Amino acid sequence: MVSLRAGDFLRLHSASGTVISCRSGTLWITQEQDTRDIVLRPGACFTLDRSGLALISSLGDGEEPAVLQLLTLSKKAESHCAYTMVRSTPAR
Repeated sequence: MVSLRAGDFLRLHSASGTVISCRSGTLWITQEQDTRDIVLRPGACFTLDRSGLALISSLGDGEEPAVLQLLTLSKKAESHCAYTMVRSTPAR
Protein backbone atom coordinates (compact mmCIF):
# COMPACT_ATOMS: atom_id res chain seq x y z
CA MET A 1 0.00 0.00 0.00
CA VAL A 2 1.16 3.52 -0.79
CA SER A 3 -0.07 6.67 0.97
CA LEU A 4 -0.10 10.00 -0.85
CA ARG A 5 -0.67 13.29 0.92
CA ALA A 6 -1.85 16.41 -0.91
CA GLY A 7 1.01 17.57 -3.14
CA ASP A 8 2.73 14.16 -3.26
CA PHE A 9 2.88 12.14 -6.43
CA LEU A 10 4.05 8.76 -7.55
CA ARG A 11 5.99 8.39 -10.82
CA LEU A 12 5.72 5.01 -12.53
CA HIS A 13 7.89 4.07 -15.49
CA SER A 14 7.12 1.32 -18.00
CA ALA A 15 4.15 0.20 -15.92
CA SER A 16 1.67 -0.79 -18.63
CA GLY A 17 -0.54 -3.57 -17.27
CA THR A 18 -0.20 -2.40 -13.66
CA VAL A 19 -3.53 -2.00 -11.86
CA ILE A 20 -3.99 1.02 -9.59
CA SER A 21 -6.53 0.28 -6.86
CA CYS A 22 -7.82 3.23 -4.82
CA ARG A 23 -8.35 2.21 -1.19
CA SER A 24 -9.17 5.65 0.28
CA GLY A 25 -9.19 9.28 -0.76
CA THR A 26 -9.27 10.45 -4.37
CA LEU A 27 -6.52 9.76 -6.92
CA TRP A 28 -5.68 11.54 -10.17
CA ILE A 29 -3.81 9.53 -12.81
CA THR A 30 -2.28 10.71 -16.07
CA GLN A 31 -0.14 8.79 -18.54
CA GLU A 32 2.39 9.83 -21.16
CA GLN A 33 0.83 10.16 -24.63
CA ASP A 34 -2.69 10.10 -23.14
CA THR A 35 -4.99 13.11 -22.99
CA ARG A 36 -7.34 11.52 -20.44
CA ASP A 37 -7.44 12.51 -16.79
CA ILE A 38 -8.39 9.47 -14.72
CA VAL A 39 -9.95 10.09 -11.29
CA LEU A 40 -10.41 7.18 -8.88
CA ARG A 41 -12.43 7.08 -5.71
CA PRO A 42 -12.34 4.32 -3.06
CA GLY A 43 -13.08 0.90 -4.53
CA ALA A 44 -12.25 1.92 -8.11
CA CYS A 45 -9.39 0.49 -10.18
CA PHE A 46 -7.63 1.47 -13.37
CA THR A 47 -5.18 -0.54 -15.48
CA LEU A 48 -2.35 1.52 -16.94
CA ASP A 49 -2.39 1.05 -20.71
CA ARG A 50 0.64 3.12 -21.79
CA SER A 51 4.28 2.07 -21.51
CA GLY A 52 5.79 5.49 -20.74
CA LEU A 53 5.60 7.63 -17.62
CA ALA A 54 2.47 7.61 -15.45
CA LEU A 55 1.83 10.06 -12.61
CA ILE A 56 -0.49 9.43 -9.68
CA SER A 57 -1.42 12.18 -7.24
CA SER A 58 -3.82 12.70 -4.36
CA LEU A 59 -6.67 15.13 -4.94
CA GLY A 60 -7.31 15.37 -1.21
CA ASP A 61 -7.41 18.47 0.94
CA GLY A 62 -4.43 17.41 3.00
CA GLU A 63 -6.32 16.08 6.01
CA GLU A 64 -6.22 12.38 5.17
CA PRO A 65 -3.83 10.76 2.69
CA ALA A 66 -5.07 8.85 -0.33
CA VAL A 67 -4.12 5.18 -0.17
CA LEU A 68 -3.53 3.06 -3.24
CA GLN A 69 -2.35 -0.40 -4.06
CA LEU A 70 -0.26 -1.34 -7.10
CA LEU A 71 -1.10 -4.74 -8.58
CA THR A 72 0.81 -6.39 -11.40
CA LEU A 73 -1.03 -8.88 -13.55
CA SER A 74 1.97 -10.27 -15.38
CA LYS A 75 5.60 -11.08 -14.73
CA LYS A 76 6.52 -8.75 -17.60
CA ALA A 77 4.90 -5.72 -15.93
CA GLU A 78 6.36 -6.73 -12.57
CA SER A 79 9.91 -6.97 -13.89
CA HIS A 80 9.85 -3.69 -15.84
CA CYS A 81 7.84 -1.39 -13.56
CA ALA A 82 9.85 1.13 -11.57
CA TYR A 83 8.43 3.90 -9.43
CA THR A 84 9.62 6.95 -7.55
CA MET A 85 7.77 8.66 -4.69
CA VAL A 86 7.98 12.45 -4.68
CA ARG A 87 6.93 14.12 -1.43
CA SER A 88 5.87 17.74 -1.33
CA THR A 89 7.14 18.06 2.23
CA PRO A 90 9.23 15.79 4.47
CA ALA A 91 7.31 12.87 5.97
CA ARG A 92 6.05 13.47 9.49
